Amino acid sequence: MPSRKSSLVIAIAALLVVVIAFWAGFVAYPFLAPRLTGSPRPSSVQTTLDRDTYLKLSGEIYDTLSLQYYQKVDAGKLLKGQVAGLGDPYTELFTPAEAADFREQLSGEYVGIGVVITPSAKADAIEIVRVFAGTPAEEAGLKPGDLI
Repeated sequence: MPSRKSSLVIAIAALLVVVIAFWAGFVAYPFLAPRLTGSPRPSSVQTTLDRDTYLKLSGEIYDTLSLQYYQKVDAGKLLKGQVAGLGDPYTELFTPAEAADFREQLSGEYVGIGVVITPSAKADAIEIVRVFAGTPAEEAGLKPGDLI
């Protein structure tokens, strides 16, 4: 009758063999699977699509979501999500109104009295943060920190 110590050693050895076998299978599977299934192992995963393939795939995704998603699909949000998926904080998809606002900001032209304002933390008023040179606000004597 085996002793308790030898039973423990056998159990640990068996567990170790099982763990090693699973690990070996996990590591070897990507190399052995093509031989077992008969399909060739791709040399690399395709990461870019040509324009026509991309448009076709996007259309299929949209159609599937439109039919099977539990809510109505907002195409604008879907497109914004695709652009956001790039992970670039400087790339953004604008609506036509957002694009017009952005172009106006870039043009260097603005309409107003020539101040930057913010809600005041000190009082129930608007605080002037900046006064632009050569504007009606400067001519009127407004200064940063003034409350309106």
